[in-house]
Formats: sequence, structure tokens, C-alpha cells
Amino acid sequence: MLAWKLGFCFESIYVSKNQILGFIYLDPKHYPWLLSCVYGPPYFHEKKRFWSEFMGIGNKVGGPRLILGDVNFVLSNSERVGSMGKDQFLPFILQLIKGNTLIDMPIKGDNLTWDNHKEGHHHIKSVLDKALVNEDWLHIFPKAVIQSLQTSHVCKKIGATRLALSKWNREQFDKLDTYIGRLQLQLRNIQKMPTGSRSWASEMEADFISIPGYEEIRQALFTMGSFKASGLDVVRKDADFNFIMDNLVSKLHGWKFKSLSKAGHATLIKSVGLSLPVYTMQMIKLFKKLATKIYGMVRDFWGGLGFQRTLEMNQAFLAKWGWALLNKDNSLCCKVLSVKYLKGRPFLKCSYKNLDSWFWKNVVKAIEILKKGACKLTSDGKDTDIWNEPWVIHGQDFHPHPKNG
Repeated sequence: MLAWKLGFCFESIYVSKNQILGFIYLDPKHYPWLLSCVYGPPYFHEKKRFWSEFMGIGNKVGGPRLILGDVNFVLSNSERVGSMGKDQFLPFILQLIKGNTLIDMPIKGDNLTWDNHKEGHHHIKSVLDKALVNEDWLHIFPKAVIQSLQTSHVCKKIGATRLALSKWNREQFDKLDTYIGRLQLQLRNIQKMPTGSRSWASEMEADFISIPGYEEIRQALFTMGSFKASGLDVVRKDADFNFIMDNLVSKLHGWKFKSLSKAGHATLIKSVGLSLPVYTMQMIKLFKKLATKIYGMVRDFWGGLGFQRTLEMNQAFLAKWGWALLNKDNSLCCKVLSVKYLKGRPFLKCSYKNLDSWFWKNVVKAIEILKKGACKLTSDGKDTDIWNEPWVIHGQDFHPHPKNG
């Protein structure tokens, strides 16, 4: 991972599991230099191939260069405390560094950054974190210093993070444990209850299939209003769409308790809030009162700014089905509508009957929207009714109008 402060411009040019290469545009701004952050392979059989390819990339780029990171090699026996035997990689890397005219920058502080954490004569510490530069880079930054930092500050940050996570866990999920415990207690009490005779199911079934008597019918009729019809007509049609409002209310109320930016609110409204009624609006024409409520709730939640108007979206969805029929779309739905209702007639001249399906009625109601912009493109004119179909692009309502006289 490579991180930098604001105002520090880094352009990545090559990334692999062992290196990150990129140009630095900072000091001076118009003279970039190459930064190579590296983690050298620890295994001997991988080192020669990696460092040969690594140096080759830098030579192709050219210019000032800084190599920084855990290189996993030493440049002399003095950079190792303890014995690991003869280092077979040492002659190769010394020759490679010399051939590329690189300079090993001295490190201030404790440079023995690697420790095998063993005791006695097996204890080994080495200088594996290095900074290698060429003369061009050193000419730009002659006073550059490499400082070795202590790792204790990392431990402090990890400890502070642990405390912060513990506090967050208590605040967010402490009540959850109590709620789960209460539900588990209720479940145990239910499981301890004796098993009933299950006769209630039979009684309910008998009530459903029994023929109502005179008193039962009389009581049901007299509880209704004077101008109400018996049967399903007493149920308001707009009640069938209450689930849309319930879902939208639950979503918006949930978002109000979350710390979101303005952009976050807008994204949630567009991706979730306005998408909740989309499936219904594609098939059914919503009541104007319901569409106004949906739009008003989203607008008030945002703070006065509106998004797509629900009523216009609903009309556009239904008009889209009409447009598909005009273009003789090959979908299954359009095929069914064409065979059942069109029967060879032009769609713009269609009407609906009372016994037609509610979906077909809603599509036909959108014809007036299509008439405002639908114009037929003619070729040889054989399949065009020139007086009754819209085909004149620049004409009034796309229909031809004969001159008087």
C-alpha cells in the first residue's frame, strides 16, 4: 500500500505484488522523478530474476530515481548482527548496484529494522530497509535524509482503534443482545406450552364453507352504509396500493437516522426510494392522489428539491408499451396484446371495452401521449393510410390536411 498527503501528486505507471512504480510531481513541479517502492523476494531463487528485471525497468524510464522499501538483502556483512553463514547473493547485488550507479543512502536512527526474534546465538538482526538513489536524484535533493521511525506509535493506534470499536459495538449492538434474549425466552415459553387438539383449524374451515343464515346476512347488510353495495365493491380500490406507501415510509424513516451527505440522500432516493413503485407503475395507472403522495414524500425528505415526478413517470411507462406495439415489438407481451386486441387494426385508432383487461385499458389511455410525437416513416407507401395515419413529419399533428377549394 502506498499513501501520500494532499498536494502530493503521484502518477502510477507499474504495479505488481513486489513493487509500485510511479512519477512524483512535487519538487520541482515541472521536473518529475521516479519513485520505486519495493518489497524484495525473500527467497534466493527469486532474487536474481526479480532485481535484474526491476533495474531494467528503471533504466528504460531514466532520469532521477529513488528506490525505497524492504529490499531483503544486505550490502555488507556489517549490516547483519549475528551469523547466517555466507551470503551467496551479496556479490551479485553489489555488481548490479554498481552497474546502475546507485547510492545507498544512510539511515538515521535504528537501521537494524529486521529481527528474527530468537534468543542466544540464533538471534539475528539485519539492515533490510534501504533507500537507493542515483546521482540525478541526489543532485535535486542534496539534503535528503532517511529517518528510521519507531513502531510504538502503530501499537498505540491499534490500541486506540480497539477501544473505539468496543465503544461502537456497545452503542450499536448492546440493545440487540437484550432483544435477542427476550425473543429466545418467548420461544422457550411457546415450546413449553402443551400441544392443543388442533380443532380450531377444523372449526375455521367449517365457518368458511357453511351457508350463512338469515340473521347473519341481515346483520351484515345493516352494518353497511345506505348507499354502499354488498360484495367487494365496498373496498376502496386505492387500498390495493397501500403497500407502496408502507414500503416507502419505512425506507425514508430508516434513512433519516443515518448520517448521510446530500449526495448520499440523492443516491438513496434515486436508487431505492424512486425504484420502489417502478414495477407497479409499468403495469398499472396509479391514482393521481397516490402519485402526488409519493412525489411529495420524496421531495419533503430531500428538503424541497424534486426528482422525477411520479405521475409523469407512470404515464411514460404505460406509453412505452404503446410505443412497443407501434414498432411491432417481438416480445411475448406485445404478441399477446396484438392477437387479442389489435387484430390487424392500427394501435393509434384502438379503444377499449369495459370487459377488457385493466392492463390493456391503461395502455390505450396512453395513446394521447403517443399522438403528440409519433410519426410513421414511410418507404414505398404501400402500407400507409395517407389520410388517417401520421406520416407528414413537418405537418400539423403529422397528418396531411388538404387545401380548401
